[in-house]
Amino acid sequence: MSFKTSEQGPDFHVILDASQKPPQSYQNSNGYVNLGKLHKFNGTQRYPIPAAINLANFKSVVIWCRMANATFGYATLGGTSNASAQ
Repeated sequence: MSFKTSEQGPDFHVILDASQKPPQSYQNSNGYVNLGKLHKFNGTQRYPIPAAINLANFKSVVIWCRMANATFGYATLGGTSNASAQ
């Protein structure tokens, strides 16, 4: 499955979240790690994960608009095939 997301958000970031179903918006910075700005709206992408990050502590990867504090979509980690677009 190819990655594709909306081009409507003004400030998309890729984040790792500790929950399988991330919130619609974030109230604090606990429970997630911001990997940086989204490189492009579709296709293969790579984001460096700092060595200090234990991926076992994260259950989803999220496309999040920082400016609107809104989750646009996410996919669960760990080999499951569940994915959701918001």
